[in-house]
Amino acid sequence: MKLFIITGASGGLGLALSELALSQGDLVIGLSRRSVLKHENFYPLKHDLSRSIGLEKKLDQLLEKLNLRRVKSVHLINNAAGIEPVGLVGKLSTEGIQHQLALNLTAPMMLANYVIKRFKSKAFITNIISGAAVKPISGWSLYCSTKSGLRMFTECLTSEGVKAISFSPGIMDTSMQATIRKQKPKDFDRVNEFKEYKDKDMLLSADEVATLLMSLLNAPDSIKKVHYSVND
Repeated sequence: MKLFIITGASGGLGLALSELALSQGDLVIGLSRRSVLKHENFYPLKHDLSRSIGLEKKLDQLLEKLNLRRVKSVHLINNAAGIEPVGLVGKLSTEGIQHQLALNLTAPMMLANYVIKRFKSKAFITNIISGAAVKPISGWSLYCSTKSGLRMFTECLTSEGVKAISFSPGIMDTSMQATIRKQKPKDFDRVNEFKEYKDKDMLLSADEVATLLMSLLNAPDSIKKVHYSVND
């Protein structure tokens, strides 16, 4: 049996991964601001990940209630992320910058530190990144930079002997994509391109991507590199 700690578990890829883990008999702690799953092996933990204060205490209290004797590995999947604020540098708010850094980078780092400290060799860290981690996109300076930082953080983890991968899920049909399509061209000049992805049915479903990622995590001996994408 595995224990999964999944951020952003209330929708999209996080929800799909949670449902898959539960279907194969694993335990799931779902970290999000709201809970939509009900299952005997699902343990919701409501928290705003842009605010790390108090999160470790909540995790400690929840883990104390679980029977972990049968757990062979603990998988942290840092999936939660935000795309906003979208806009050109010089027009961003300080609050928006701080929010996206906290959600997309600080929280994953803090959670990885917590899981590694608590579970040691049982820990496996999966950081969900993006093609934007290695390709600059005008209007997405914060998203690109935080995902790039998370990609490098994954490399640092493996250099320290931690079992970890980054995974780029491609362009999925999620609420983040809906948010992107609502942007104004002056803030994001590729908005029409992303509208076409939806109109031409080019978006992957969260279920498809979750199945591919879970198949990788269920075969740890097959993992031979640090960075993976849905195309692998």
